[in-house]
Amino acid sequence: MALKQKILDATITCIINSGAENLRVAEIARDVGCATSVLYHYFESRDDLIDEALIQLMSEYTSGLWRQIIEQAETAKSPDDVRRCFQIIPDTIDLEAFRRERSVGVMIVGLATTRARVREEMAAQLEARAQIPLTDAFRKLQEKNLLRSDIEPSAIALAVRMTVYAHTLEDIGSPDGAISEGWRDFYMLMIDTLLPGAA
Repeated sequence: MALKQKILDATITCIINSGAENLRVAEIARDVGCATSVLYHYFESRDDLIDEALIQLMSEYTSGLWRQIIEQAETAKSPDDVRRCFQIIPDTIDLEAFRRERSVGVMIVGLATTRARVREEMAAQLEARAQIPLTDAFRKLQEKNLLRSDIEPSAIALAVRMTVYAHTLEDIGSPDGAISEGWRDFYMLMIDTLLPGAA
């Protein structure tokens, strides 16, 4: 494993276990077995290191989800396949990729949304990794007559992204950490309105 990735992994572990405010660059360097000066070869500052770690953490959480949805959409042959494609969201979102405890999930999401560079990078990644590929996948579903053609595919992609965001916030804030049946039912009802014949 490359040294830069080892540094990022150690930083992520520190953020999860102790919080970003307690991160010490010298301790990260010691944990990975390098001098502090070497760490600063890869990262301009402590803030730069934290930002990079948060970007990686948030990217890992969402990239697999988008990939699953796109792969399912590309192979869909029936309305039931389309429902299964969209069902991936409520079935998958539980923050397991980066949450050890509820308070850690709240801290990470809160920290990520307060850091301008992280917000900007995540917005760019969402556009490149989610919005554009999802739009293309939904356009193909329309070409197969599996989604209504009177709705812009980019609007469907945006609705899916916003649902992921809403589910994530609800999952963090709910007492048992699970997506409520109400959200699941509402979301799937919304999906049913996108299927041909629902207009």
